[in-house]
Amino acid sequence: MNSIYPVLSGALAQEKRLELITNNLANVSTSGFKKDIAVFEGLTPLSTDAAGTNVQFQTRLLGSDSTFGLLKTVETDFSAGAIQITDEPLDLAIQGEGFFAVQSPEGVRYTRNGHFTLDSDRQHL
Repeated sequence: MNSIYPVLSGALAQEKRLELITNNLANVSTSGFKKDIAVFEGLTPLSTDAAGTNVQFQTRLLGSDSTFGLLKTVETDFSAGAIQITDEPLDLAIQGEGFFAVQSPEGVRYTRNGHFTLDSDRQHL
């Protein structure tokens, strides 16, 4: 097996992890933002043919015995953040599970951002 593949797989996995961390940090002050978490999976060689070209792998959570690191999935952390009192009459917060359903030009969208405003016609923006 070519020794560059494990190195490249780990580098690509860490690049995706850094992208997620960067996005999480950029949105840390965004009301209702939920951070994304990278979940990695490791591939460990089980067997190979004599030429080393046909390798059978076993997948498991990424560990020290893994040869390749692959991004398995990206999960969103929906745990509740801290509620801040703003003294604004249209600022709302959700305790526990749930989302606000808001109408947009693209249809109904769901958010946990509870900062609502009205336009001059007293319509929600």
